[in-house]
Amino acid sequence: LSNNYRMIPLLASSWVNEEVFQPRAKDQRDLDLVMVANFAPFKRHVRFFQALQRMPQDMKVLLIGQKDGDRNAKSVLEEAQAFGVSDRFELRTS
Repeated sequence: LSNNYRMIPLLASSWVNEEVFQPRAKDQRDLDLVMVANFAPFKRHVRFFQALQRMPQDMKVLLIGQKDGDRNAKSVLEEAQAFGVSDRFELRTS
């Protein structure tokens, strides 16, 4: 990369406005985890499903995505089934 680039230490949580967002107790949450990613292979849904195997069964998980090339919702669900987690999340497309 060019010397003009500078990395800054930001995470997804860096964009959360703490004055507006207040975490809810587990029994008051609609969702525990959301993944937003198209269905391209480089988004590594396989790693997500591996991690989901180790997460508590009662987590409310939502996966949001859209088709990318030949990969679609069916492709992602087949991968999830191979890891035994296809019933552990809700899938929404587009």
